[in-house]
Amino acid sequence: MKDWRIIAIIPMLMIAFQGQAQFNIGLVSGYDLYQRYVNPDDGTGADRSSGNALISSAFGLKTWVGTQKVSLSLEAYANLGVFAFNVEEYYGLGALSIPMLAKINFNGATGLNELEKFGYYFGGGYQINRTEFYGINEKGRERGIERPYYPTYVAELGFAVGNKSKVVEVFVRYGLNPLNPSTALHFGVNTTYSLPYWKMPDFNAKPGEGGELDKIFKL
Repeated sequence: MKDWRIIAIIPMLMIAFQGQAQFNIGLVSGYDLYQRYVNPDDGTGADRSSGNALISSAFGLKTWVGTQKVSLSLEAYANLGVFAFNVEEYYGLGALSIPMLAKINFNGATGLNELEKFGYYFGGGYQINRTEFYGINEKGRERGIERPYYPTYVAELGFAVGNKSKVVEVFVRYGLNPLNPSTALHFGVNTTYSLPYWKMPDFNAKPGEGGELDKIFKL
């Protein structure tokens, strides 16, 4: 874990010393369109999977450094799959994942462009997962099922549209732990809001003054 942080920080510092680099920090929020987990083998013979579609919520922090063409970022957030469950053998609801990622971003995905652009990125890192997050039901307890947190090493690929104030990403992330076979798969949408540049929507502006209502009704 410590080695991963060192490897991620070194290229960020190299870009920063080029002179044209910009630093930024922001908030990450989003949701998974689909997520699926396979727990490590617990010896009970029970089905180890859990899945969730649409109803999830993610929130966390992100920092990045680079130029309008390329940037490097570090982020960490928690994602709660509200109604994740095992379709074959129901033992409880909920799934929590906490990805910690280092990513290389290009063009519109850098979060540093003045104008909105299209871009892409790839990266990877470490993720902690837990299914049956709200607790295991009586049927599961009788079988001796436990659902502890388990780690996976993840890779992520995404496409984005954004500028220096906001970046919207569509991504797929896959995690694997070969030491005790277990996986995590995510397909979702995240939005990064730059704290120095992001402005709250102005709903108090009068019609014709360029507020949020003008954008909605195209006044």
